[in-house]
Amino acid sequence: MDAITENWIEYHLYPLYEADIDNVYYQLLEFFRTAASHYIWNDEVFSLTIIGDHFSGKIVVGDNIEDEWFVVALLMQCTTRFPQLAVSVIDNDGDFLLIEAANVLPKWVNYENMENRVFLFKGFVHLIGNSSYPGNVTPLGSSSPKLSDAFGLLRNYSNLTIASEKIQNCLAERANAQCSTHSCRVKLPRKVAYLLHRCPQLISIACNSFFSALPSVLKNLKKPLKFESDDIIECNIKMTRYLYAKFLSSVHRVDSLGEKITYGFELYVSSHELVNNSHSPEFNKHWQRYLEFLNKSNYFCGELEGSALHSALLKRAKNNFEDIKSSINTSKLQNFAELINECLSEGESCGFFFDNVPLEDPDDDSWLEIDEKLFERTLSDRFCHQNNFAVSSKMNNFMKGTSSDCCVENKGENSVNFDPDSFKHIVSSMLAKLSDDNSDSDSGSSFSGSDEDFSEYVAELEEELSNMKNLKINSEADVLNVDKHLAESYASQLGLSGPISNVLSSVN
Repeated sequence: MDAITENWIEYHLYPLYEADIDNVYYQLLEFFRTAASHYIWNDEVFSLTIIGDHFSGKIVVGDNIEDEWFVVALLMQCTTRFPQLAVSVIDNDGDFLLIEAANVLPKWVNYENMENRVFLFKGFVHLIGNSSYPGNVTPLGSSSPKLSDAFGLLRNYSNLTIASEKIQNCLAERANAQCSTHSCRVKLPRKVAYLLHRCPQLISIACNSFFSALPSVLKNLKKPLKFESDDIIECNIKMTRYLYAKFLSSVHRVDSLGEKITYGFELYVSSHELVNNSHSPEFNKHWQRYLEFLNKSNYFCGELEGSALHSALLKRAKNNFEDIKSSINTSKLQNFAELINECLSEGESCGFFFDNVPLEDPDDDSWLEIDEKLFERTLSDRFCHQNNFAVSSKMNNFMKGTSSDCCVENKGENSVNFDPDSFKHIVSSMLAKLSDDNSDSDSGSSFSGSDEDFSEYVAELEEELSNMKNLKINSEADVLNVDKHLAESYASQLGLSGPISNVLSSVN
């Protein structure tokens, strides 16, 4: 995907009080590893690094927007578990929390001036008010505040910055929505099934590799190279509904879901160097920091280095650290190459894997079929379109009624009478007002004629109107057609801004 159009989410976690950064960091890693252990990411997995005096992360979520809102849910839970942290989060569209809650935001919110004003804190959304709007109590100015000033408000006046209940409910409803998963039965090579059992996250690798390959590449990949095709088993696997629907939408000449998954792994293995990099300099640096953290926490209980108990505790700590780093702090899914390499080298250990394992019934996939009524109801619930249709309905009723303009009156079924005297009076009043306004203005006048010219203009207008005394419009259908077209145009806008709404707003 082009980097310009990638969907990403970026988050920053700020300690509001003095704390041991390393200590908090590894506690956070363990928290996120546990909280996201069963989640299947679409593109990149959750990552977190230390940036100066705070923690930061940024991941690509791809086309599955559920990843973005799962990150928000994780961060909300994190601020409850770690109440000393304040979190800011944005995506490629900006402050998407404000965008999601647009219908319930207070009037003072200005998207162009909300930098360092939106935070997650103690499990809630907080908005720091703008002093330029009457009624907002805040010591901060109307410009973007400094982070230190914003944190001071969160520490001392969080009861004033907490967002309204409507905003909390709106964002919580979206963030707490359960990720849609789908369990299915597939026939796979035993090693592929073993891989997905060890790490369900790898299904995303298979899907992304398969769909990023050119048709010509798939055509030439006629048989598996790394995964034996003569040892096929049937098993249950789980993936997100998004990935399941994406697999089924494939137009490539591959028959079954199992084949698509297998080809995805083959393509991945053939395009990545599978090397063991667990002891790279980067790994060793983080391991040493983690070891220092364990020593400060008295993890080894005073045991001498080299003793049996110390060695056992050290081995357990290293295994735990490797799990944390691989599942949380590995951003690109391609870094799972090490796990694939490990599983491929364990051919004998998985030789009898899945034997005598009972199969579960697959999930119903009728959710793939959406009829028109369900689609409209979903749109109505999600985007509140019923309000827009209500506006259009009111507009239709208004257009069918009698105009309150004193110049036009509905005289019955078949005619509309025009009152030229009333119209002359209104136009004369308007021109007189225009003349008064222009004469009081210091700038150049838009009506530069003399009083005599103006009187002559009014006389000509009166003469024109006098010729219309007996004017009678006998075809009411023509007028009603105009009303009908106006109503239809407005209805097609669904209550949103457009040409007809702009015209009508000018006659308020």
